[in-house]
Amino acid sequence: MNVKHTYEGESGNESLQEAIEAALRMLAADLNQGGVRDASASWAISEISGTHGGLAGSRSIKVTIASERTPPWGA
Repeated sequence: MNVKHTYEGESGNESLQEAIEAALRMLAADLNQGGVRDASASWAISEISGTHGGLAGSRSIKVTIASERTPPWGA
C-alpha cells in the first residue's frame, strides 16, 4: 500500500499559483527520500483555505496537497 504524504504551501498575497508552487517545492525536496534516484509522484489538492480583510488587511491563501510516490515511500 502506498503511503500518502501531505504538504502545505502558503501565499501572503492570495496567489493560488504561489501556494501550489510552495507545496510542490516541499514535495520535490522529499521525493528522493531513502536514496531513490528516479522517483515520481502524483498529487491532488486536498484543501484550499485563506484569510481576507480585517484591520491588518490580511490576504493569504493556503493549499494542502496529498501525494503518493512511485516507488512508494518506505519501500
